Amino acid sequence: MGQSVRANLATASGVCVRRTLKILVAAFFLTTLVQAVLWGQDYRGKIQGAVRDPSQAVVVGATVTLRNVNTGAEAVRKTNETGFYLFDLVEPGSYTVTVEMVGFAKFLQENIPLAARGDITVDAVLRTGSLSETVTVTAQASQVQFNTSKLDTTVESRISTGLPQL
Repeated sequence: MGQSVRANLATASGVCVRRTLKILVAAFFLTTLVQAVLWGQDYRGKIQGAVRDPSQAVVVGATVTLRNVNTGAEAVRKTNETGFYLFDLVEPGSYTVTVEMVGFAKFLQENIPLAARGDITVDAVLRTGSLSETVTVTAQASQVQFNTSKLDTTVESRISTGLPQL
């Protein structure tokens, strides 16, 4: 009789461990899925670009200032070794980009509209001169919209038709 009780306890213990393991694995996958869905819902965009001189050589260490026209909030970055800068997780709105570097005239591009999830490239070509000179660009920045509402609708309809109905 003692061996029978031990066998039942061992079997019950094994079932409990397997059940707990299944619950932990399911919780892990559910957490991962929720994080992926929430990460994809970000509405902020980015403004990026490259800074070059008149000979098309990259300008390293230039100061790039992004200013929100509506709030006056500013963010400052330096160009990297490839002349590139990036402002990520930017609130939608209207912006001004200013690029400054000693030995060059200041570059200014105003009224840059950033839509939700927008991806805008503002490339700057600095002219030789002093910082007291300003080159204002009136051309529109190129905007790339990677996440459109049409894509969202398509993805949502595919997901909703593939899910079991409760």
